[in-house]
Amino acid sequence: MKLPANTVISPENVPRYPTSLANITQPIQIPSTAPPQADHNGLIRNRQKLRANLAGMQRIGYVFQRRATILMSGALFRLGWLAVLLGWTEFALGAAGFSVNPSAVTNDYFGQLTLAITNVTGRSVLVEKFYDLNANGFADSGDLLMQSFVVADGFIPKLAGVTNLNVPYDTDGTTNGRIVVQVNYPSTDTTFNLIEGPYLYRISSPSSAFASVTQSFRVWQKLLTQGISGVVYDGGSLSPLPNALAVAFDANFSAVGGGKADNNGRFTIYVPPGEYTVWPVLGGYIASQAGGFGTVRLGNSVTNADVAMTAGTSLLSGRLLDSVSGAGLPGVAMYGYQSSNFFEITFTDASGNYTFEVNNDLWTVGYNAGQMPLLGYVAATAMPSTNVTTDVSNFNIPVPKANAVIYGTVRDDQISANTLSGVEVSATDVPGLYAASGMSYKADGNYTIGILGGDWWLGPTSSIESASLPRGASRTTAKAPRSSDGH
Repeated sequence: MKLPANTVISPENVPRYPTSLANITQPIQIPSTAPPQADHNGLIRNRQKLRANLAGMQRIGYVFQRRATILMSGALFRLGWLAVLLGWTEFALGAAGFSVNPSAVTNDYFGQLTLAITNVTGRSVLVEKFYDLNANGFADSGDLLMQSFVVADGFIPKLAGVTNLNVPYDTDGTTNGRIVVQVNYPSTDTTFNLIEGPYLYRISSPSSAFASVTQSFRVWQKLLTQGISGVVYDGGSLSPLPNALAVAFDANFSAVGGGKADNNGRFTIYVPPGEYTVWPVLGGYIASQAGGFGTVRLGNSVTNADVAMTAGTSLLSGRLLDSVSGAGLPGVAMYGYQSSNFFEITFTDASGNYTFEVNNDLWTVGYNAGQMPLLGYVAATAMPSTNVTTDVSNFNIPVPKANAVIYGTVRDDQISANTLSGVEVSATDVPGLYAASGMSYKADGNYTIGILGGDWWLGPTSSIESASLPRGASRTTAKAPRSSDGH
């Protein structure tokens, strides 16, 4: 089967308008006066003529000045209307509409968010999701870019002719000026999508064809009768660290929920009964992997799961990028793990750049594998390390793009073989170098997993326990197509 064409969205053709004004009248030529005669009477007559000529010249000059002023005014008038026309045209062509529905969910929601984008005929659109740390309704420099992808009017991403259900796309598949994107929630990224708080979805044009538009989106915690809470604080000064994010992980280290620390550094995360570890997220700070912890019992909350963080002393930076094109991967969570049990989490910026502030030691840098399916990439199972003794830069991490696909339907084992939604399916290649996942997002039970061509183990995520043959998993072979099928 053939690999679909890598679609490149070229910059849109922006209408051009003439800036020169035609038929501008040339300056008036004023003839020179004849030399005066030598005789007295002639001098008098010439003086009279001179006065008359001077008066005529003044009148001509006035007419010329008046005409030139009128011409210039007309030119300015035409330029003014041209500017208005250009502005109106840019507005007419560039005013994109944007809505998010639903605009708020609880963190146990499973379904789709509908992003409706209008007045974008034939255009590509950059969609970005931010955590609005200061809750001011604007995407400021301090806000966290947590998701970023490009959609195009009428374009559906395909691998070997199969629609990749993990990658956001225009669901109507028609170039009609309206892009409807069904964003799966929480999708395969079940960590950071569960954090309570204010978010922003922003659309913009990669070619600056229209002004950006921002809409708010809110995640609320599902209220339970118990939870885990504590204070995030600076381990040196003992001062609280407001705006730190906190994520609760269960005994299997699966994220259950999250929240943001208030001005006193205090967080509260509602969770079912069980054992939990809380990891904080705050740029420039590292924390122990032990985190805050506690055993939550039904109806009883843990209130002292405090977490200390320490400011880093050295910079560790680089880019998360496409292994072939070198393009940066934006809005991806990056993990830094220290050999002596510390960690830090940050996010790549719009160009795929990341920066940790760490202490001097051996650090391993990884990325959120759950976000790779949304971007159409395949995660590696091993991550690179570097010994930090001073600032380290250009510690770049390449990620391969999927070039083959596994797809199918998730069903139960009953005679009726009912389709199942909300089941994550994982795949690991036979050498154990790469891992990928997908999910049955809808009631039809259909799923896709973008992979690299080769032999893979496949099974529900709960059954995938190692890179070797997991219990309940089946083996499948996928071959990477050699060429494009034109879509």
